[in-house]
Amino acid sequence: MSGVEKKLISQFKALKSLGGIQTELLLLMNSKPDDELQSELDLIGAKALWPENTGLSRLEKREMKFCMLIDQLKQFDPLDSVLYIRYPISDPFFLRFLRSLEDWTIITEHQDKERYSASLFSSPIRYLSEIVYGKRVRRNVNAFVGVTQEILDYERELSKRNGQREGFVNGNGIDVESVPVRLAPTVVEKKEFLFVGSAYRPHALDRIIVGLSKYTRQLRRKNVELHVVGESEYIKHYKILVAKRGLQDAVLFYGKKSGKDLDCFFDKAHIAIGSLGIHRKGLSETSELKAREYCARGIPFICSVPDADFPADFPYVLRVPSNDDPVDIEQLVSFAERVCSEKAHPQLMREYAMNNLDWSIKMKKLVDFINEILESKVRR
Repeated sequence: MSGVEKKLISQFKALKSLGGIQTELLLLMNSKPDDELQSELDLIGAKALWPENTGLSRLEKREMKFCMLIDQLKQFDPLDSVLYIRYPISDPFFLRFLRSLEDWTIITEHQDKERYSASLFSSPIRYLSEIVYGKRVRRNVNAFVGVTQEILDYERELSKRNGQREGFVNGNGIDVESVPVRLAPTVVEKKEFLFVGSAYRPHALDRIIVGLSKYTRQLRRKNVELHVVGESEYIKHYKILVAKRGLQDAVLFYGKKSGKDLDCFFDKAHIAIGSLGIHRKGLSETSELKAREYCARGIPFICSVPDADFPADFPYVLRVPSNDDPVDIEQLVSFAERVCSEKAHPQLMREYAMNNLDWSIKMKKLVDFINEILESKVRR
C-alpha cells in the first residue's frame, strides 16, 4: 500500500476507536485495488469505488468516480453528516460534485500549497486546472484542514471572497503500534545513514550525495554509508549522480523493503534522512509522514524546515539549512555520535510519538473541530 492509503486507513481506524460517531471510509480509485489493500479494507469495513469499465478515458473515469460517490452518500442525512475529503485537484468534475452537495458540511484536508506543488513545468494540467477552478472549488467547501499553518493560510486566502472559511491545523500522525521500536546500534567510527521513501526531488537526496562526495574528497574518509530504501522513477537520477561522483561503495540502493527486512535497516542505521528539499515545493514548514515513522521507531533524523510537532529544542532532530547546498556531512556525523551515545533514545522517541503523534490523538483533535463546525451550522 502507498503511504497515502496507509494514512487514510490509520485515520479511519483511529476515528472508529474513539467511539460515539458513525464513520465510513470510501476510497475512490482508478482501478480495482490489489489483494493486499482489498484485504485491509475488508478487515476494517471500508469500501473502494472504481469504474469497472476499462474502456473509459481518464476524464470519463474521473467523472464516473464522483457519480459513484454521490450514490454512496444518498444513504446519509446531509444535515447530520460531514464529508471529510483528502483534497484531490480542482477541476470541473470536483466542482460539479461539490455543488451537488449544498446541504452537506464539507471539509477538505490539504498536504501542499497546490499551485506550487504542481508547477507549469512539472505538472501543467494540474497547475492550469488549479488556476481555473481553484478558487471556485474552495468557495464550495465549508472548512479546511491543513497539515501546517502555512498551508491552511494558503487555502483560506484562496477562498476569502465569501469571507474567511473555518480552518484547523492538524499535522500528520502515525499509528505508533504499527511499527516496532528499533534496536539502536553502538557508536562506532563508521556511521550508517538511512533514507526510506520514494526519493522524489523534494526529498533532495542529491544534497546528501554531493555532500558525501565533498566529505570523502576533502577529508579522505570513507566512514559514512547512505542506505536508500524505496523506489520511484526518480531513483535513476540519484544512481546516475552517485556513479558520476564515484560513490557506488558509499551510497547503496535496495528498492522496496517491508516487514522484518525493513526493520533490519532501522536497527543498523545511526540516523535517518528526512526531506531536505521542502523549499522546492514552495513550502517553509512541513509535516511529513516519514518523520513520524522515524520518531515512532526511535531513530534520530535530519530535516530542513520547521515541523510544529517537533519543538526547536527536540534533541533527536537536526535541522540543516533549507536550500540546495550540499549537506555538511561532518555535522551529521557529530549529530549521530551525540544522539547514539544516549542508549535510551529509541524508547524516549517512541514515548514522545505515542503522546504527541499517534493518530488517536490527532483524530480526537479533528473530531473536536468538526463538532465546532456542526454546532455553528446549527446556530446559523
